[in-house]
Order: sequence, then C-alpha cells, then structure tokens
Amino acid sequence: MGGVIVAERMQAEAARERIEAGQASAWLTIPAGFSLAVLEERPTELALVTNPAQTILPGIVEETLSMVSEAAFTLHRLIGELAGLRGRTELPLPVRGRAARDGE
Repeated sequence: MGGVIVAERMQAEAARERIEAGQASAWLTIPAGFSLAVLEERPTELALVTNPAQTILPGIVEETLSMVSEAAFTLHRLIGELAGLRGRTELPLPVRGRAARDGE
C-alpha cells in the first residue's frame, strides 16, 4: 500500500484535529497493553475513527485493519499449536492410504 496508507504516531487531540480538517482519513487508537492482551488471549479492542467526509480511503483503512487482525489471530493460533507440539514424539498428521486398525 506504498503511499496510500501512512501511519503517524500522535496524541488523540492532534488526530481529531487532522480528521476534522480533512487532513486524515482515519485514526486508530491502540490501547496500552494491547500486545500482551493478544498474546494472552484476553479481550481487547482497537478503536478506529474514520473521516465521515471521505469514503474510499477510510474503507481501505478498515479493510486493511480487518485483514491484519485476522492474519495476526491466525498466526497466533498457528504458533500456539506448533508450540504445543514441542517435545512430542508423535505428530498428529493425516495418514494416507487405508485406515489403520487396532492390531494391524
């Protein structure tokens, strides 16, 4: 998204002023402790405010945020599952061919 989405760190009041002046399409607030909450699977949320005078760029920001959060959730689950396999001697992998029966 080179050049379409530019992120800047700023205080809430400055972000609000930029939105009101039409100089920003969206403002995302990431709460303190967000990363740890995600890692510990505790409820947390991001706050996204979009510029009501714009439609296309705020939509792009919303879709991008949705994709990134979905990817982070999936990656977190995958890493957690892989970490749970550490030290196991048998991996729960599908077996191809005929089904194995007890005693065979």
